[in-house]
Amino acid sequence: MYILYFAPWNAFPFIPDLATLVTGRNRAGLFASVMTFVNQISVGVAGVVAGYLLDFAYFRESASGAVLQPQSAINMIIFIVSGGVGLMIVLAMLFVGRFHLSKKTFMVLSAELVRLQKGGSMSDVDPHTKAVCEDLTGVKYDSIEVWKKDDQPQNKSRG
Repeated sequence: MYILYFAPWNAFPFIPDLATLVTGRNRAGLFASVMTFVNQISVGVAGVVAGYLLDFAYFRESASGAVLQPQSAINMIIFIVSGGVGLMIVLAMLFVGRFHLSKKTFMVLSAELVRLQKGGSMSDVDPHTKAVCEDLTGVKYDSIEVWKKDDQPQNKSRG
């Protein structure tokens, strides 16, 4: 079950750097708060859905001790614990499989971000680095405007 948390929380620390490459702004705090908010909402929704599913299966509540549950309630618990969690794991793996973030690709992106932050020119980008940045961000490298200010020649008038 912890793979549901492993996939997003393992990739999360790298997402602000992807956004920084595209926007030029470090918004790690914003990403952290949104991720925490989505996590809390997801946990709440999962609890409500599980409650409705158990009600649908005639789950019997008791404040006085153990109660014999109907087979439909037992089956629903098995479905929620195995089928529901299994479905979410499959979905998590599908999303993770489409996100080509690895230690190697992140190091390429990170080096490019540092190079640009130190005043490097976008026109000097290595083709492999450009391809990695485009794959990870989903944005065409040449369409990123924030770092182009350093690439444009300065017009100096002599008056």
